[in-house]
Amino acid sequence: MLLRALIVDSDEKLVALMTNNLINEFEAGVAHVSSANEALLLLKNEPHFDIIITRDKIGDENTTQILASKLYENKRKYFLFVIGNTASVFKDLVMIPEKFRIEDFNRTLIKTLGITKNQMKTAKLPDYLAIPIKSFYFINSACCDIYIKLKRKEEDQYIKRLFAGDNFDQSTIKRYEEQGLTELFIEKENRKIFLNVMINSSTRSDSSSTSSPISGSQKYALKKELLNKFGLSEEIMELANISIKEMQGKALKNKKFGALLKELLKKEESYAYQNAQLICFLSALVLPKVEMGKGKLFESAMEKMCYVAFFHDLLLINDELGSIKSKLSLHEAKLDDKTKELVLNHANLMATMFQSQSGLPRDIDQIIRQHHGVFNGVGFFEMPNINIGPYAILFIVLEDFSEKILHFQRYKNGLKEIFNLLYEKYSMPSYKKILDALKSGLSESI
Repeated sequence: MLLRALIVDSDEKLVALMTNNLINEFEAGVAHVSSANEALLLLKNEPHFDIIITRDKIGDENTTQILASKLYENKRKYFLFVIGNTASVFKDLVMIPEKFRIEDFNRTLIKTLGITKNQMKTAKLPDYLAIPIKSFYFINSACCDIYIKLKRKEEDQYIKRLFAGDNFDQSTIKRYEEQGLTELFIEKENRKIFLNVMINSSTRSDSSSTSSPISGSQKYALKKELLNKFGLSEEIMELANISIKEMQGKALKNKKFGALLKELLKKEESYAYQNAQLICFLSALVLPKVEMGKGKLFESAMEKMCYVAFFHDLLLINDELGSIKSKLSLHEAKLDDKTKELVLNHANLMATMFQSQSGLPRDIDQIIRQHHGVFNGVGFFEMPNINIGPYAILFIVLEDFSEKILHFQRYKNGLKEIFNLLYEKYSMPSYKKILDALKSGLSESI
């Protein structure tokens, strides 16, 4: 609950409008009385309201004047929202025009109470939040109560399975997975606590681990920059980090890929590393908004994007080669024949390596092969190509955006200029819908 509101009015239509708005937009607790005297009686017994909404006069009653005079010396702070003009004086009085739009009222309320965007998002969350079950492999104790969901015809039922403070091991989580569970649930008010635990888990160094957690110093350097400039939320990035960590754990155990990935993980300040990480962040933002990543498809889609983000250019020996993405830039690089051949064929070579391995997510080889828009993985497609797979299209758009963000200083008009350039380049529907989802996701996070 973001706030408690008391509506003082006898107009049933206005009361219904304001009540529905306050509940739906702010998850507010709302009480209603019809006069100033009823309001004062209620406030005497139940003083815990944040705002009082009324009009200057209700019938013959000078409602605002009565409330203002009685509440003036009250130790508890109330904001008195008055619809229409009033001559009454009150230290925390806010006047709302007689004819107002509900959006304007909401903006005034948010500004007056200092409600943050994150608080607004939290207010609109369901009571129980789904957490991918694989996330629990990276922690060993419950920081809050953890639930499973039982589907019922009338209303889903949430049953507590782990209590706050309970310790558990990977075998416990594995049993839940074997029973067919893909997610566990926490109460929304525990969201921040849980995310903080996940953040500490993913940044804690563990020399005995077979996986290589993302370095806290590098991750937060990039994260701070992104948060300040582009509005990627901490929740989105932590969700991506869970998938990155899981992918790394699997890949490092693979004899063929492990050594290659270790080399990249040593170069956390490199363009290649930061580009891979940022593509994963953006994937976590965009996938829930497009068909391939909605609902239960998100986890597998995210796994594919993490593999592709970290492995697509891994055969290229430095950032200079990784920055070559067209025939023109290849020509301008003036490479020797052997290096030029590597740049032209790196997508096909890496895809073929994936093709020969078992136990990896499906279609990774195809996405990597097509990540420069060329169906066979050799060379570069100069214009957006609609004859490639949807994951390849997703990756191409996100990598282009990532490249521009990592070179943000080139764009005088910031994100607006970047999106204008991308919309001009990717005008075909299959590409544009990815851009729309990206822009929408960033707007919601900012």
